[in-house]
Amino acid sequence: MAKAARLAVLAATLLLVSPMAWAFENEPTGFRGIAWGTPMDVVRAKTNTWFNRNVAPGIDEYRSRSDLTMNGVPLTYNFYQFYRERFSTGIMEAESAYCASMLETLIARFGEPDKKIARTRFVWHGKITTIVYICSRAHDMCRVGLESAALVAEQEKDLAESARKHPDF
Repeated sequence: MAKAARLAVLAATLLLVSPMAWAFENEPTGFRGIAWGTPMDVVRAKTNTWFNRNVAPGIDEYRSRSDLTMNGVPLTYNFYQFYRERFSTGIMEAESAYCASMLETLIARFGEPDKKIARTRFVWHGKITTIVYICSRAHDMCRVGLESAALVAEQEKDLAESARKHPDF
C-alpha cells in the first residue's frame, strides 16, 4: 500500500512539472494574427507602429493605435516588442475601468490562470505563449501581455550569459 501511495505521489509530481501541465485552453501562437518570431519590418508594416522606447538591451518597443478593441473593450494602445528584431511580445492596454471585462474575457477564452498574485495580477503559462494580466487602478490602466515562451527563454539565456561574462557590471 505504501508503495502504491509513493507511486501516486510520483505520478502527480511528474504531472505538475511536465510541459503538459503548463498548457492552457486555446493557447495562441502569436498576437493579433502575427506569429511569434516574425521579423520586425513585417510586423511594423502590418500594424502602423511608431517607436516607443528601448525596453532593455536588444528589446525595442513600438506602439500602435490600430485594432483598438479586445472583445468589445476599448484599448488605449497596442504595444509590440521585438527581441533581436523578432516579434516577441504583444501588449494591450486599456483604462482600469475595464479590468474586470478584460479578465473575464481571458478566463472565458483561456480558462483559469495557473498563477494568481493578489487580485491584480494573473498568469497563464503555456508551451508557446505566456499571458500576463495586470490591473493597476492607481495608474488607471489594465494590461494584458502575451509573450513568446521561446523568445523570452532565449532572452533570459542571453542575459545570464552576459552576466556571467561581465560579473562586475
